[in-house]
Amino acid sequence: MACGSAIIASDLPGMAECAPDEQAALLAPRRDPRALSAALLRMIEEPGLPERLGQAAQRRAEELFDPGKSRQALLGVYAAARPA
Repeated sequence: MACGSAIIASDLPGMAECAPDEQAALLAPRRDPRALSAALLRMIEEPGLPERLGQAAQRRAEELFDPGKSRQALLGVYAAARPA
């Protein structure tokens, strides 16, 4: 995601969370080779789709995995867990 590549993946919990609603990836149902094949064909046949998905995936990765945001969230967890 971070390198801006278009993604086709199975609709596993981690991927569905990172790329909801086909905004940043094409997701096929688990254990469905026909749906995966259809997603591959769509990526090949739809002009501009790989670029659009790749750019959206990169933006999504920057939002989800920003080091500053992650650090602040972790510090918040530590502060909440610290005894008063």
